[in-house]
Amino acid sequence: PLVGTQNISEKGFCSCDLSVTSNNSGIYDWPEGVPGQNISQMCQYGIIGQYITRYCDDNLTWREDASKCPTVVTDQINQLNSAIKNQTVKTYNIINISTQLQKVVSQATTMVDQSASNLAIVTSVISQISIVTLSSPDVPVSNNTLINVFSVLSNIQTWPSMVLNSSGSVIVNLFEKIATQYVQQVNFTFLDFTQDKARIVAQRISLLTLVKAGIGFSTESSSDQISANSSGVPTMSSLPKLKASVHLPPSLFSSILSNITDVGIIITVYKTVSLFPVMDSMGGVSVSPLIIGITVTTGQQIRNLTNPVVFNFSIPNAVSSNGTFSNVLNYTCASWDFKASGGMGNWIPDGCYTSQMNGTENTTIQIQCRCFHLTNFAVLVDISERISPHNISNTPSPVIDIIYTIGIALSLFGLVTTVITHLIIKEIRQKDVSKYHIQLCCALIGMLLVFRIGINRTEHFGGC
Repeated sequence: PLVGTQNISEKGFCSCDLSVTSNNSGIYDWPEGVPGQNISQMCQYGIIGQYITRYCDDNLTWREDASKCPTVVTDQINQLNSAIKNQTVKTYNIINISTQLQKVVSQATTMVDQSASNLAIVTSVISQISIVTLSSPDVPVSNNTLINVFSVLSNIQTWPSMVLNSSGSVIVNLFEKIATQYVQQVNFTFLDFTQDKARIVAQRISLLTLVKAGIGFSTESSSDQISANSSGVPTMSSLPKLKASVHLPPSLFSSILSNITDVGIIITVYKTVSLFPVMDSMGGVSVSPLIIGITVTTGQQIRNLTNPVVFNFSIPNAVSSNGTFSNVLNYTCASWDFKASGGMGNWIPDGCYTSQMNGTENTTIQIQCRCFHLTNFAVLVDISERISPHNISNTPSPVIDIIYTIGIALSLFGLVTTVITHLIIKEIRQKDVSKYHIQLCCALIGMLLVFRIGINRTEHFGGC
């Protein structure tokens, strides 16, 4: 904060030893102030109308700023935006622009710089880079351009979730288009690049090899290494060593046009879920802390596969109180749909099937997903009513227990009496509608009995 050291003058003024304060938010000259006075100055960076304020309290002490100013990073982002408006992104300047973007985003470490307006500019720049990349297929996509955009993608994962909700999915989609164009280049063979929050591995492989055996990828828990193999689906005994693995079946590649000799495969691992939030009405659901994205550069949309793509995720079964996976019982494999939630993206379970395999340790569970299409995948975890399992009681209060027990007893008495009446009174029994009344009463009796017997027995989630 832009606050000087305390110095009480003979006049009772609240002053500072230094009349100038300076940091990456700017340089400011501060006058003396009297107790109870606010002193404000317009921020040197950011939009017009933002102020930095200091307050002199009754103890003649400067308090910290009531508001913070954007830093020089925001000013640089705005300058980049203005420069692009005057001179649009072209093939000859795309590397320079992507480098500038990567630099300023990596320096955006404060909350005021990680704003929605700055993210909108970042999204706009990446969008223009994507447009140039896709509209100029004859011009090679440089390695620097791809790495710069990927670095931006990794860095923004630390930005506030409320900021990322509107544009995070868009940036991921744009990056995947740039990466696809990069891998489709004739001279491309292999790429492996790691950032703090993400890793990308891309490889061009002979179509004949893929049709014979498919290919598998895994990321090991001891490191961030992503390895490729053609040994098929990992066995259960090998799973505890893995955070995640994926196997692409041979049938996925058998439908590819015969004039294609090799295929580019892109595996992206996201170590946080900030770019893939759970949206809409999916309350009580969280996302496993590892997301795998798969792209096969065939130029065709891959859906409705004959054999599924198999994913194995090793996820925590219990986490400390500051985590979100405490005492979880329900898992659902899901894929990311970029078009869902009005274009903001969302998780959907369509086309994926979930099976649970017990891990070797009590702290992890192995989840296997079988999906019949390609995109970004993760495991959704139902944490509703299980955030603090030790504070939740399965037993209702005695008063409530007595009330619903009496209510159920009266209902059962009335239903049983109705059934007996319809059975023993001939005039009623002979009516056609009587059998429907009896069936309805029997169904209600069964429902009430199941409810009363099972209401306090929720420990068996599958049975519920």
